[in-house]
Amino acid sequence: MRVSSGRIHGVHLGHTRVVRLFGKLAFGGTIASFCAPYFRVEFDDGDSADYRGHEIAPNIVYGAKELEDPRLWSGDYSYLHMADVPGFRTSLLGHLNRAGIKVPSAWIQHGGTTGGALRLAGCMGGDPIEVARAEAEAEMDEWHSGFLEQTRNERTIRNYRNSGIQLLHHCVSMGIARWPSSTDVAKYLAKLASTKDNVGAPATAKLALGFLCSINNVDKSPYDSQMVTAGLEAMRRRHAGMTKKSAGLSAEMVRAIMVAYGVPRPRRARDRQWELALCVSIGLGYKLLLRYADLSVCRWDRDFCEVYDTHVRFFLQRRKTHQYGGMLLDVACPEDPTELGVYHFIVRARSVWKKGFVLPHICRKTGRVDSSRPMPYKTFVLFLRSALMHIGVSAEAAKVFSAQCMRGGGATEAAVHGLSPAEIQHLAGVKDPNWLAYYNRNYLGERLRVSRALGL
Repeated sequence: MRVSSGRIHGVHLGHTRVVRLFGKLAFGGTIASFCAPYFRVEFDDGDSADYRGHEIAPNIVYGAKELEDPRLWSGDYSYLHMADVPGFRTSLLGHLNRAGIKVPSAWIQHGGTTGGALRLAGCMGGDPIEVARAEAEAEMDEWHSGFLEQTRNERTIRNYRNSGIQLLHHCVSMGIARWPSSTDVAKYLAKLASTKDNVGAPATAKLALGFLCSINNVDKSPYDSQMVTAGLEAMRRRHAGMTKKSAGLSAEMVRAIMVAYGVPRPRRARDRQWELALCVSIGLGYKLLLRYADLSVCRWDRDFCEVYDTHVRFFLQRRKTHQYGGMLLDVACPEDPTELGVYHFIVRARSVWKKGFVLPHICRKTGRVDSSRPMPYKTFVLFLRSALMHIGVSAEAAKVFSAQCMRGGGATEAAVHGLSPAEIQHLAGVKDPNWLAYYNRNYLGERLRVSRALGL
């Protein structure tokens, strides 16, 4: 359905201007209509063309006036991401600098002005000592901002990006020139609840706000009251339902994957041994109860992986929650010398890859292994499900497995075999005593045994 009037996805149809280069010549035009996923631009010379949002975003004329117009606020970035619009980035960053609000550079890629640089600009031409102080302050600001972003997992920061930008855009469009108050946030969550009618939008917005509080040294407790979270809690009640956990890998599944994938393919180069790389990653994640975020930073390099006759030791500089830093994680050699375990496949893979990531990037088309960078989360899940189907799991059943299944399956196996909760928590790198209750997927047979023990 084509829409030819009104405001949609952050643009005013029939009014929003664009300037697009064709060769060295610039042509102006107007975004006249929208028919998902295309925006139609009518150029001043009479021509017209359809563009996707990411194609036309860099050409949109956008300034402070548009940023401050609440009618142009967009809560849907699926067709046009506002951070791709240069004028939006510049205007929003200008507001944030004036308000003294820090945001991760991953949210808005920019070469914008920091607070320290603004102070430096104000000192240019003045006292040399003041200029030197401003330069030092700007440099320290830059260092601190960089380290601040490294305190959280990169994937977590990316997950909060859209919700965080939308929240900040809302504040500017509503004339909030300061840090939002609890009342401001309450109204915003109510707006999301009413317009989105789901739990995810207000829930993610609140998580993004909490993250912004943490990097801006703002107390987030005022945003936890029932007055503030009314919209979120109402959505949780309205859309209440059972949350299904992803399935947990069993030891038999991991063993079958290792047998099928763990033998190096003859007459293949090292960078084509993708089956071995995948099976070792799955086995390691299962044995050490690793999250994807933890598995993706495991390395073969010297000082990060050491092979002994009795075990293989991995060194993790950090884990996702940062509750444990500099952890030593060991995979033991099986007591039975005739048994082939994860240990042996790790040793085999280490002889192939001397350095790089244990979970390497694998090209889905060519099978080429690039150990210089880790495999993305979604790609890993696809490879994991493919491996499960290869060992006989149906395509329908494989859909319930995610990257969390290694951690859940390993925790379940450890609990079934009598490992204490404290030992399991330490291996998993968590301190919450309730963690095991969430990750333990007791097998049906175990649950039936407990049920029968009650009699009747």
